[in-house]
Amino acid sequence: MSESTESQEIVKSMMNVEIIPSFPRESAKERGLFELSLADLATGGMALSSLAGTLGSLAQSATTAREQLFRIDWRGYSGSLAELKNDPGKYLTSVVGESGIVGQAGLVPADVAKAASAIDPYMLMLSAALAGIENQLKDIREISERIVDFLEEDKKASIKGNMNTLADIMNNYKHNVGNERYRSTRHQQVLDIRRDAEKDIEFYRSKAERNMSSKKTILTSSEVASKLTKLDGDFGNYQAALYLYGFSTFLEVMLLENFEEDYLTSVRTKLEKYSLSYKQLYTEASEYIESRSRSSVRAGLLGGVATAGKGLGRAFGSMPALKKSPMDELLTDGGNALEGIKDRLTKNDVKTLARRKDSCIAPFQNNIETVFAAFHKPMQVFADGEKILLRLNAD
Repeated sequence: MSESTESQEIVKSMMNVEIIPSFPRESAKERGLFELSLADLATGGMALSSLAGTLGSLAQSATTAREQLFRIDWRGYSGSLAELKNDPGKYLTSVVGESGIVGQAGLVPADVAKAASAIDPYMLMLSAALAGIENQLKDIREISERIVDFLEEDKKASIKGNMNTLADIMNNYKHNVGNERYRSTRHQQVLDIRRDAEKDIEFYRSKAERNMSSKKTILTSSEVASKLTKLDGDFGNYQAALYLYGFSTFLEVMLLENFEEDYLTSVRTKLEKYSLSYKQLYTEASEYIESRSRSSVRAGLLGGVATAGKGLGRAFGSMPALKKSPMDELLTDGGNALEGIKDRLTKNDVKTLARRKDSCIAPFQNNIETVFAAFHKPMQVFADGEKILLRLNAD
């Protein structure tokens, strides 16, 4: 297929959209739709701003490849179109207001072929990707804040600086679509951060493995605490390295604007590999801390005292003169309480490490999935003159 023919096919497929005025916003999230403001899109450089204008002009009409085209005439009514009860996604001409149906809208035959053909399918797909990515920003910010909070002081400045650099590139990307100089300069920054992050991933993974390589099976409570502190630090730095690697890898995809299926698949595979590797090592570390905590000298002493307490309780209870004494109950309950303390101490050790459970790479995996869906899966586009709503079929 020639490049010209392929472009025509893409345009044809992108024209298979529904553009419905006054789409009920409250149901957008429930419908799994991503939302992108046309005003924000219009500030995204010449390429995206022209797309915003085209979509805005299409907001009063609908088009499909095989059916009659109509424009909705609201006839002065305010509200949204009534949806068929047993056929979601299909609408009647009834206009629904706050108190119910307020009237009937009219359908006017429309000819929007010329306007529809003006849509740049590449920019529409890129906008769909951006809309999905915007949906992840809150999670990305929260994870970065959580990572920095638990980092060692000497690491905070460097890692936070890199996080801020990547966040700035991401926030400004949509304003520089088509700006080759911007993308080239920022791409080099992203590569530098990713290279250092990948080194740190290997370094802190190996460091954590060494900290679990001790052949001693019984440790003192202070040794358990020392191991826990070291592992907590190792996994904290490991998390930060994965976060920076995932963020920079995703940004490289966007800056290169390489959305080829094979390339995106290779990126997805590597991110998944790093995520799985982290989770496996974390599980080993959690089990290591739990076993060492339970078998520590501290736990052994508490266990011995608990056993002795219950033994004394039974011994006193077996003496005829003390059959009705509360001594047995007191000592037995005391032994149970000490066992409970031992369990709680172990659980607290495991809980301390539990804050490192997340690999912190998931938001960027989701972003890559969004980009993949935007460029290689069918999508539905809704617009109302203010926003575009997109449904990406990622499954």
